[in-house]
Amino acid sequence: ASDNCTRTENPVSHDYKLVETDLGDDWSGDYLIVYNNTYAMNTHSGNQNTNTFATYIDISDYYNSSDKSIAVNDVTNALVYTAEKTTNGYSLYCNADNSFLGITANTTDTGSKLRWDTSYSTSACDWKLGVGTIQNVGSSTLYIRWNNNSGSYRFATYKVDGQQAIQLFRLPSTAPKIMSGEIDEFPARSTIGR
Repeated sequence: ASDNCTRTENPVSHDYKLVETDLGDDWSGDYLIVYNNTYAMNTHSGNQNTNTFATYIDISDYYNSSDKSIAVNDVTNALVYTAEKTTNGYSLYCNADNSFLGITANTTDTGSKLRWDTSYSTSACDWKLGVGTIQNVGSSTLYIRWNNNSGSYRFATYKVDGQQAIQLFRLPSTAPKIMSGEIDEFPARSTIGR
C-alpha cells in the first residue's frame, strides 16, 4: 500500500549514490548508468536483438555534488537498470523496456554490439560490474562506455580504452522509491546478513 507524504530532509540519503568503492561479492541492486554526472543511459535506439546503442537523458538538474547523489523521482526511476546475480556475473534488466541488456555476439569488434533481449541469455546477457565499469562476461574486451563525439552522443559497447568511462549510481537497498509524492513498498531484497 502507498501513503501520501511530504519528503523531508533526512540524514540518511535515499537517493542514488555514486559507487566509489568495490562492493565486494554482491553488486545486486538498482542502478543508474551515467556519464559525468550529466547523462543517464535510457533505452535502446533500434529494434530488440539487433546491434544498437542506448539513448540518454540529461539528469544534471537532479545531481547533488555535495553528497554525489542523484535524486529519486519519476524521471530517474524510469532509467533504472536492475542487476541480479547470475552464475557468471549479473544480468542487467532495463525496467523501461522490460528487457535484458546484452550483446549481439561474443566479439572484439569496435562497433557497438549492445542489444536488448526479451529473455535472459547467459551467452550474451552476463555482465561484470565494477567501480565505473560494466564489462560483458562473454566478451572480455567489450565495456559499456559513453561516446562523447559531437553528434554521436550515446552509450554503447567499446573496448576499455575506447570512448569515456561511465559512472554507476546505486539506490541503497533499504530505500523506498518515491514517485509522484508517494512512497512505494520497500524493495523485496533482503538486507539480513549484509
